[in-house]
Amino acid sequence: MAVVGRDPSYAPSDRTASRADEMVSFTGQQVTFGARNSRDIVDRKGYSRGRADNNFEGKLSAPVVVFGSHLDDLCGKELHEIALVVRSAGGAVWDLAPQRSGATRYFCPALAGAASPGRLVNLPNQGVTGPNWDATTDSFRECRDQYSAAHFHSTDLIDSGWDPLFIDALPSDLPSAVYGIELRTAAGDSDTVPLFVVPGSGTRRSRIAFLASTFTYLAYGNENLIEFFAAEGAFGLTDPEAVATARSQHVPVGREFGLSLYDTHPDGSGIHYSSGLRPLLDFRPEYRTWTFGCGRGFGGDLYLIEWLEWAGYEYDVLTDLELHNGGAAVLDDYDVVITGCHPEYHTSQMLDGLQAFRDNGGKLAYLGGNGFYWVTGLINSESPVVEIRRGHAGIRTWASEPGEVDLVSSWEAGGLWRLRGRAPQRLVGVGMAAQGGGSRPFVVKPAAKRILPWFFEGIEGDLIGERGLLLGGAAGDELDRVDARLGTPPGTVVLASSENHPEGTQRAIEELLQVYHGSTSGPNDTDIRADMVYFDVPEGGAVFSVGSIAFIPSLLVDEGDNTASKALHNVLDHFLLTECKRT
Repeated sequence: MAVVGRDPSYAPSDRTASRADEMVSFTGQQVTFGARNSRDIVDRKGYSRGRADNNFEGKLSAPVVVFGSHLDDLCGKELHEIALVVRSAGGAVWDLAPQRSGATRYFCPALAGAASPGRLVNLPNQGVTGPNWDATTDSFRECRDQYSAAHFHSTDLIDSGWDPLFIDALPSDLPSAVYGIELRTAAGDSDTVPLFVVPGSGTRRSRIAFLASTFTYLAYGNENLIEFFAAEGAFGLTDPEAVATARSQHVPVGREFGLSLYDTHPDGSGIHYSSGLRPLLDFRPEYRTWTFGCGRGFGGDLYLIEWLEWAGYEYDVLTDLELHNGGAAVLDDYDVVITGCHPEYHTSQMLDGLQAFRDNGGKLAYLGGNGFYWVTGLINSESPVVEIRRGHAGIRTWASEPGEVDLVSSWEAGGLWRLRGRAPQRLVGVGMAAQGGGSRPFVVKPAAKRILPWFFEGIEGDLIGERGLLLGGAAGDELDRVDARLGTPPGTVVLASSENHPEGTQRAIEELLQVYHGSTSGPNDTDIRADMVYFDVPEGGAVFSVGSIAFIPSLLVDEGDNTASKALHNVLDHFLLTECKRT
């Protein structure tokens, strides 16, 4: 038995072969690619879960099992020629190119021979160039034959395969909210696992829905970039004191739990998939990011949840998964939708749902920065498994390989939404402009006071968000600004903008055509800023955007008695009092 494979560094003309026991597990009619000794791999709802050992690392194209001495007849041949040999000699050849149907995504069909489909364990990366890729196409959608490979890694993990500790039904009258399941050991150690309870049918308790950015939480799940930042000398973008403390206390995330979409595999290629079916050690209420020493992502959004409770607003909780699966229909019962501090990863279905909500009279409060940025796909809608491709633009820690930008989950181009013609400015008025450095307050625009006086009620002076938990102000970390060329709607009112960001605040890469010394740093570039904006939509909808990750962490300063808190009060009260024209 032999397998025709390809070396991980093959060029289009390379042909290599390896023995089957280096790449597959073969038992009867079941073939598992990419792992040996796969005794811990079990089948669950049509896909594999658990860990294997002795993993194959690298690209594998058109694996073949043949009987007899036909190995020499296979090397150097194209896929259709291999299929002919297999038909005459006996055996099977499997197709590792992406499958269109979600029902078969975890399997690779046999192209020739009487064999069952091969099982893909832990989602090796598909949609990658095969040995016969000739660079005349950059998409598997155009020519699947040139994308006959899958890229296997020891760090691929979709389902850790743990058995449940307990299964129980939640009370039927449990209000929608963010909860935590506390686990305790006999030694007194504890862990709190977050739980989002969404409203059931007909159980809405509020006109406000908080949309939890769960796909973004997944993207950052088990992020392990502290040494990458050190190697790149990028600590000027963060809080040096927080980073120094974090480095001294940092314990690298175990690779047995899988890493984030910001990390890389052992061969340097980027990680494309992140799953909720594994432990996510930084998805915890007490987790503080090593970059700034405070809550960010899920931890940052909990500041907003605490503020809503403190301010007395009733709200329901929805997640990205509900929005992806149900679109605008899941928002029909709500007048106001508010985001967290960093809603970065969205599918096309999610953007469509938010835009339909807004355009049909809904009120949208975008309370973050660097939102609606990366094209995202959903591999599995039952238990979230998300996919991204970084492409070749945008702020990133790895770039896609040539020809490998399209998503196998949705069969659409990956990368930035901006480069797909859906820049964030089109939806919420502002989009990614800069990142890093210290935070600053927003400086009020005098003209805005005349145009929207209700927004400034109770706000004294010309600053909003003078203090904050993230680097000291409400405008920081990652910043969004208006840009009419990218789709900021006519009539958008800039309420306030940040100014004079430090040198560590740098322009977003996709914004640049030419650079020269000092041209892209805060002191020298007036486009490095956060814009706080408001605009109405013709059918009665409206949008309020803050354009800053640091805004939400500023709400609780001085026990909520601050200008950022007052501004959000005014917006939500205005939204709730405004006549809703939604049908």
